[in-house]
Amino acid sequence: MPKLIGQGRARRLLLTGETIGASEALAWGLVDMVGAASGARRGGRGTRPSDPGGPAPKRSACRKSLILDWEELPTAAAVQRGIDCFVRAFDTDEPARMAGAMLAELRAAADRRAD
Repeated sequence: MPKLIGQGRARRLLLTGETIGASEALAWGLVDMVGAASGARRGGRGTRPSDPGGPAPKRSACRKSLILDWEELPTAAAVQRGIDCFVRAFDTDEPARMAGAMLAELRAAADRRAD
């Protein structure tokens, strides 16, 4: 990813967990084209930190290590390192905790819209 979008942008996304919109991904060269918005996805989520379940120190440590590896490793090895880091995240409760928090956030937003 750093070779595709630059070190600074890759660090930003990896360290903050931020999501970016389609137009920004297109401008960065992360995607080649953007289709029309449809249905529930219309309007997008914009950008925001995505740590609704609170701090995730193990994930953060893996992210920081991954950034350093990406700077040194050839592309194929860097991709494999990213996959390994993702897999190791599931050795902890962090993914389930984060997913639960995100679902609670989505339910609360849906409840607010229903009112």
